[in-house]
Amino acid sequence: MLALARSSFPIALLFPLLLSACEGPMGPSGRPGDPGDPGDPGDPGGPGDPGDPGGDGHGPYLSGPGLAVDVVSAEVSSDGVAAVSFKLTDGDGVPLDREGRYTAGAVDLRFVLAHLPLDNAGDPAEYVAYTTRVQTAPSGDSATQADGEGNGSFALVDAAAGTYRYTFATDVAGAPRSETHAVGIYGTRTVGGVRRGADATFEFVPAGGAVVHRREVVTDAACARCHDDLSAHGGARRQVALCTLCHTAQTSDPDTGNSVDARVMIHKIHRGEDLPSVRAGTPYRIIGFGQSVHDYSTVAFPQPVAACDTCHQGAQADFWNRKPAAAACLSCHDDVSFQLPLPPGKVLHGGGVQPADAPCAVCHPATGSIAGIVENHRVPERDPARPEPVLTILDVASSAPGQQPRITFRVDVNGAPRDILASPLTSLRATFNGPNTDFARWWQVTVQGTGASGTLAAVDAAAGVFAYTVPTTAAIPADATGSYTVGFEAALQPAGQPRFGAVSPTRAFAVTDPAPVPRRTVVEAARCNRCHGELSFHGGGRKNVQYCAMCHTSNDVNDERAARPEGGTTFVHSVDLKVMVHRIHMGDELGQAYVLGGNPAPTAANPLGTPTSFNELRYPSRRADCAMCHAGASYQLPLPVGLASSRDEIRTCTEDPAVDADGLCALASFAVEQTLPIRPEAAACTGCHDAPAVVAHTQIMTTASGLESCATCHGPGADQDVALVHAPR
Repeated sequence: MLALARSSFPIALLFPLLLSACEGPMGPSGRPGDPGDPGDPGDPGGPGDPGDPGGDGHGPYLSGPGLAVDVVSAEVSSDGVAAVSFKLTDGDGVPLDREGRYTAGAVDLRFVLAHLPLDNAGDPAEYVAYTTRVQTAPSGDSATQADGEGNGSFALVDAAAGTYRYTFATDVAGAPRSETHAVGIYGTRTVGGVRRGADATFEFVPAGGAVVHRREVVTDAACARCHDDLSAHGGARRQVALCTLCHTAQTSDPDTGNSVDARVMIHKIHRGEDLPSVRAGTPYRIIGFGQSVHDYSTVAFPQPVAACDTCHQGAQADFWNRKPAAAACLSCHDDVSFQLPLPPGKVLHGGGVQPADAPCAVCHPATGSIAGIVENHRVPERDPARPEPVLTILDVASSAPGQQPRITFRVDVNGAPRDILASPLTSLRATFNGPNTDFARWWQVTVQGTGASGTLAAVDAAAGVFAYTVPTTAAIPADATGSYTVGFEAALQPAGQPRFGAVSPTRAFAVTDPAPVPRRTVVEAARCNRCHGELSFHGGGRKNVQYCAMCHTSNDVNDERAARPEGGTTFVHSVDLKVMVHRIHMGDELGQAYVLGGNPAPTAANPLGTPTSFNELRYPSRRADCAMCHAGASYQLPLPVGLASSRDEIRTCTEDPAVDADGLCALASFAVEQTLPIRPEAAACTGCHDAPAVVAHTQIMTTASGLESCATCHGPGADQDVALVHAPR
């Protein structure tokens, strides 16, 4: 039994080994089997549960190309987080998508935040901005500047209404929560290649409650008297209220060291060429974006710069005289120093050395004391004590051809009738011109003053009513037709006082017409005076643009005052009102020289006279906005039929230099070598558009008989309609 068990064990182990050793390599795979029959389709499943409703969809929608920003609310939390809610529209009420996905043109926005401290008297001081930056000049000098930010966070509030919320990145922890705060928003939007800007401001008190203190020293309306479309920095910043949030005492120009605090910068800009520092040879410049140089040394304010109330309007309009401050005063009087030693070019303040916080109002109150501010900034034209003559033409009789007109008129001075026989005016002249279809025949006669002639008689002296009959030398021309116009220029000059001129009245009268037909009104005096205050010329005795047109007619050239050197040739410009005024206001954008001889006229001692170039004049409005000056549609084409041509002249002196010892050409020898006629419509248009190609265009488009075809392309409904191209914005 034992022997058998031993012999069977290795046999059992060997059997699987033998099987393994006898197995060969695996053969190739067989071909796939035939596919089986498809199974029967299963029953369809039941419908699933409905999903949650989706939000309102958005699709592109139409909007206009404009931009308007309106602030809804603003807040500063107790932990110093500031936010503003605002609305964006196209200016016509259509909401805008800020990112430009659903409306054309993304809106690029910046935000300013400032607070308004009070001074020691409890009045609003200047804003202090929280949002600032450090500006570094190429020299390495740097300065802190108030600025707008755009790196905060935006949140969409209501797409259908165009409302958003912006949270400032600037931390305003510790903000005085009971003070007035202001947020300013400015932005741009480009549609169709045209960039448009808009801005908005909003005042609030972080602690809640109504805003009590506001700062309004200058208003938009005051600026708009001269600046029809005031904007800066690419057109996005338009409101004075926004300007004052950045142009604060904390802001300066690192390139020049000049302050760009509004009360300093604006004064300096407007005084411009008359700044003591500029007169002494130092230009007034500010370096702007991209190192652009802005030189204001040629700015000429169009009325006396001392007339502070021209610009100072609004709630704190009287701050200029009630709250004098060194920064504001030294901006205009920039040759004065309060400290010693004196900087180069400075003079010591009349009251001696003064500390920075000196109580200026002790010596400079509004009125009185050593130097009252109002008295020292009062210009003669606005002196309430000035003798102000007012003339009213009541009637013109005996005005037929060949007759001597009899003018009935009234004179008042400071509202009271004046007997000018007992108390004559310093000067009084009557000017005639006609026909009123287009002035062409001018003459003048003196009623009172040196060289008076004719007959002046009282009608009712106590009421200031008089009648003046012209001498025979001033009779209506025998061949006169239609209607003519008469105007007065008058002045009073009390002993030791300035000369005070009257506003020159005009009146149309019939010569052969059944009733007087007035000359057309092209420009209105009130429009001129928006910017000029009280426009007057020639010694202050000629006011009212309707009176100016009586002398500055189509046939008037600058011959009497143009340079008259012996042996020379002079280009004598037209002083027709429509030529002269356009060229003067076009100023530094003229392509050709426009130089007029001024007063005094050429003399033997000075044959060149007083040449005045208008090529540096800086017009403060958009020159294409004709409505700033023109009445109604008077600037549109076609002009009335029958207007006379203007002209320039080339004159040569024919005087023999050996005849006399001086170098002045006698006026009688100042001969016309060539006349350069300018047809009426061309005269007005080339007054501004004076490029040779434009002048050539007007000549080509005028027939040999003198008919102008300008209205074909520039008249009503044409592609280049003047009313559209020159439309106010």
